[in-house]
Amino acid sequence: MKPKCLHLFEHIPNASGSLNELEEKFITAIKSNIEPNQKMGMFLSGGVDSSTVLAELVHQGANIEAFSLRYEQTGAYSYSEIPFSRHVCKNLSVPLHELELTEKRFMEILPTALSRQDGFSMDPTIVAYHELGAEQPKKILE
Repeated sequence: MKPKCLHLFEHIPNASGSLNELEEKFITAIKSNIEPNQKMGMFLSGGVDSSTVLAELVHQGANIEAFSLRYEQTGAYSYSEIPFSRHVCKNLSVPLHELELTEKRFMEILPTALSRQDGFSMDPTIVAYHELGAEQPKKILE
């Protein structure tokens, strides 16, 4: 089965819409992407946006698991959002799968990830998204 993506932009009201209207559209977007008895996966950064979407999916009864990416520790400037992802998943009782992206793996997938860009700008997160969308999460969700 082909993975289904949330198409939230189809549901966002115009700029003159009220906050209640936006919330209603948000909930409608979430509900319209949940299929009964279908296991779902979601990329979770641990930030406000992805955490809010995950919370609403859980609230609407989705059978969902979360995936977060951490980078191999490379020194004093390393940063990880994994603690935030863990906190969110623990509070929502959602299984969390942590994937590690090593420097070696990053360099291996960089050419493929860049070739799949749909524009001329460089989005630095493209490599992370490419790794998160790899075969491992698909196998876990089967």
